Order: sequence, then C-alpha cells, then structure tokens
Amino acid sequence: MELEKYITDTKLEDSTALRLRNFYNSRNFQFAWLTEKGLAEQTRVFYELDKSYDSTAVDSTKNDRTLRNQLSGLINKDTLIRQSSPALVKLELELTQHFFSFVTNAYAGKVDPAALQWYIPRKKN
Repeated sequence: MELEKYITDTKLEDSTALRLRNFYNSRNFQFAWLTEKGLAEQTRVFYELDKSYDSTAVDSTKNDRTLRNQLSGLINKDTLIRQSSPALVKLELELTQHFFSFVTNAYAGKVDPAALQWYIPRKKN
C-alpha cells in the first residue's frame, strides 16, 4: 500500500511506477537499501557512485541533493532501525527511484535498469 501511495503522491510516470512495482514485487516487498542495522552495504556503494557521478556530470540537475544529504546524515552516524516508519519507507522508495534514474542517465541507455536490480541483494529468510 505504501508503494502505491508513493507512486500516486509523487505522480510518477507509468514506466517509472512499473519499474518500482516490478522491483519490489520481485523482492517480496522487502527493503533494498535499509536493514535493521542501518544502511545496507549497497546503499553506501551507490551513494559514493552517485556522488562521484554528480561531480563529473555535465548536467547534475537530475541529482537529488535532499536525498543525498539525508543519506550522508545516515552514513555519518551509526543508525539502527528498530521499526519501519513512513519516513523510512519514503526514503527507501526515493532511493530506488533515484537508482533507476541514475542508471538511465549515467549509462545513457547502455544498461537496462531493470537488469541491475538483481545485483541488489535480497534478505535471506
């Protein structure tokens, strides 16, 4: 329900909404970027990659500075996540949306964003 609310509230394009739905459906709606111990390792890697791309990109208007600042704050402090909150769900969904946008822009059609989702580890039951 949170995913659909986010899609509606942010007025995502149909293709972006479909990517998000497929991504989380394939993960059984588990978080990709946040764990009980804080940020997942792939979140830190993506943060550094995105920051590096932003410093060298000709057009950095597509980068979300608010999201990056939020991540920077979480990276700089050791944060345990005791329970999910609407703010954390929103951060998780924003990161996924930004990831797909990043792949689309940084790799300019050379990489299919949907194919990369398999490189983001899933929680093992």
